[in-house]
Amino acid sequence: MVATKDTPEVERVGTRVRVVCRKCHEVVPIEFGNLTRDEAVAALDKLDHTPMECPGFHVELSGWRHYWRLPEALEAMYGPKQAA
Repeated sequence: MVATKDTPEVERVGTRVRVVCRKCHEVVPIEFGNLTRDEAVAALDKLDHTPMECPGFHVELSGWRHYWRLPEALEAMYGPKQAA
């Protein structure tokens, strides 16, 4: 699904966050399930370095953190990171 001007860039829906790809404007769901924040950080870091195709049909070797707004998705799911 391609985003429209009314589509939020990052939106939490249950255990998933929908983000809009910065390159192709495709809406991409990211499922967090029962992951803790630390597990999610590790999973998103691994995802960022995984070569794959976006649902909007562009292929990237890495860089998903930027394209799929992963820091914003993490904050939408778990809230702002608490200072130690």
